[in-house]
Amino acid sequence: MQRIENIEAMNMKTASLKINNTLSTVYIMDYDNSYIISIPDITFSMKVNQEVTEEELFEEVVMYLFAFMDQDESEAASSIICSAIREI
Repeated sequence: MQRIENIEAMNMKTASLKINNTLSTVYIMDYDNSYIISIPDITFSMKVNQEVTEEELFEEVVMYLFAFMDQDESEAASSIICSAIREI
């Protein structure tokens, strides 16, 4: 297999959040006008366009996380993720 391109993560941010009483790390990468959000402990990742408003970002992250946790936990995690994104 031939390697086509090597991409470096230029702007990566990490944050900690509690999921089911376990401390987990969320990784957020700024790439190609999008944010790639990953939480390896729950096998979660998503890509979201940077053009969305903060409210749209919050709601989209909550919606995706809801498959892994309850509403309150999803909202708390989304809040932490949105705060970390603001710092990028």
